[in-house]
Amino acid sequence: TSQRVRTAALDLAIEVAKVRGLNWQTIFRPDALLTRLPLEPPPLQQRLARLLLPLHIPAAGSAPAQLGRLLELCTTRRATAAALLKHMPKLATPAAVVKVLKLLLCAMLVDAPPAALLTMAAADETPEDASPPSPDRFEALAAAAATLLDASGSTLLHGAGTEAEREALLAVFSAEAVSALYARAADAPAARAHLVRLAAWLPAAQVP
Repeated sequence: TSQRVRTAALDLAIEVAKVRGLNWQTIFRPDALLTRLPLEPPPLQQRLARLLLPLHIPAAGSAPAQLGRLLELCTTRRATAAALLKHMPKLATPAAVVKVLKLLLCAMLVDAPPAALLTMAAADETPEDASPPSPDRFEALAAAAATLLDASGSTLLHGAGTEAEREALLAVFSAEAVSALYARAADAPAARAHLVRLAAWLPAAQVP
């Protein structure tokens, strides 16, 4: 199928998604679009991301299911997750980006179901008896967080009108939190490389 035809079909699905009572998933299966996402050129990737992000950004009553999909994507379909997260800052609010970064941080610290991670993020507390994620899961989530911060860092930390988001982001990646992440990656060079990407956006005082 030519890129022109695929573009027209996605534009139609985007318009359908705007109409209350209509569901673009009657035109395309989300899993098929996820498969195509990392294979398409950037303009088509952005169209795909516009459709797929609402299925993966935690919001309101569907938040646990959406977060579950996002974490599964980050850990099992990493190229797809990277493509989706690269386009998120263009399609979501800065506050939504910070929220996802915070949830990814929570998932890097604690192996817990999505509902528990949402509660943890809301309370700004890490359970004392919580188990850490597996090394492979930690590394995959660190890669996802680094990709999202690379895509959004300039806006969140240096953009006009994002002072509140900057403060929230720096609170999420506090010196204590970053130290905990580095401790988890002590014997994992790949994970540590992702943390170095994260740390590059933070003030020196917050990096061990």
